[in-house]
Amino acid sequence: MSATCSLVFYLTLRPQNERLALARMLEILGVDPVWLVTRRPQDSADAPAAQQFSMADWEQFHKVPRNQIPPLITSDSVLMVDSGGGPLADDIVADIQSAIAPEIRGDALPASPVIELGNHAVNAMEFAGSESGLPLFCAASFKLFGYGTPNAPERMESAMLRLPSVRALQGSLADVSDDWRSSFALYF
Repeated sequence: MSATCSLVFYLTLRPQNERLALARMLEILGVDPVWLVTRRPQDSADAPAAQQFSMADWEQFHKVPRNQIPPLITSDSVLMVDSGGGPLADDIVADIQSAIAPEIRGDALPASPVIELGNHAVNAMEFAGSESGLPLFCAASFKLFGYGTPNAPERMESAMLRLPSVRALQGSLADVSDDWRSSFALYF
């Protein structure tokens, strides 16, 4: 069983205008200031940064106004933005609880938005549904993170992709890029 899970929307190529793409994704979060921003070295396809660098190479910024985040992007780093919740997360939690049966979702509530921009691996123990192989390597991701274990991960991914709040999120992400893919990641 997993300890956490995420519905991950990801791009395999970096957006042409990363600052504009990030600004649009930050608008989608609907929170200002943002709870936590982390800048760290990029992952390689061979090993995630957590295995290559010490935490001393990571910078953290707390309660950052949205307009101050895009300038933090560098070509050789990964910028992670954790919203800490907000209206998007609230809408997704409400949709999950009302539309996905406990037999499918178990105790999983993957609804906390986390953005990562820069070459990074989504380090999961298992990918359900549309993707396989570990890790998933991407250039940008918009994750809906949560604690808990779904009873039926493949059905959970499918059910989440039908939720009104997640469909609205997908529509908003399409304004950033038409190339988003999705996968459901389980972390043990």
